[in-house]
Amino acid sequence: MCSGQPLTWAALGDALAGEFPGIDRHALAIAVRNNVALVQVPPRGRWRTSGPIAHVTAESWLDAPEGRDTDPAPVVLRYLAAFGPATAADIAAWSGLRGIRAVLDRLGDQLRVLTDERGRTLLDVHDGPLPDPDTPAPVRLLPEYDNALLPHADRNRIIEDADRGVLISLNGRVDGTVLVDGFVRGTWRTALNTTAETVSITSLRPLSGRDRRAIERESLALLDFASSGLIHRSPSARSDRVRP
Repeated sequence: MCSGQPLTWAALGDALAGEFPGIDRHALAIAVRNNVALVQVPPRGRWRTSGPIAHVTAESWLDAPEGRDTDPAPVVLRYLAAFGPATAADIAAWSGLRGIRAVLDRLGDQLRVLTDERGRTLLDVHDGPLPDPDTPAPVRLLPEYDNALLPHADRNRIIEDADRGVLISLNGRVDGTVLVDGFVRGTWRTALNTTAETVSITSLRPLSGRDRRAIERESLALLDFASSGLIHRSPSARSDRVRP
């Protein structure tokens, strides 16, 4: 791992066992995981399959020495660039950092300050996109564990509390989700046989005909991208309706 060669946990434990004889190999690998900055390298999560869990040091992956600056302000700015506007509670929930308000006070004029419809203070970077409130949100099929569902303390902006128990398991597994008008309204998965692939949608709310057609178009676009050589069946199609 020090040379930049990706290693699985088992391989890492084996490599360390030669230097630390008599110590449990799994414990050695865990010690590295807990004390060294690591990067899980691709390919890991792949379409319809998976790859081995292998890591290298962050230094070898980035080809740069590990930073020693403990100032959390750059992390907060990076978070807001990705997920703002957000509240201080959102930032704390995502980062696990304490003392967020002191960091925000120090950032001062580097932040754009907004107020939402509930009167809460929202923070953002100055060049963050801020669409018009009437901008339509197109139907989207999000993958499992998509960041859009997870980075805020208040997730009602995208998923209703009543639906979270259905979509997010006790151990944190998140299904692929269907967004309609910017909110989670269902889940999706694919089924593959020799010549065809089908997208199956499980809706959490009744869907209008317009929304069903939009989901069908988005599902077929996904399959066109991911498996262009197969026959595609849309989520609302009959079994004999196919698209080459």
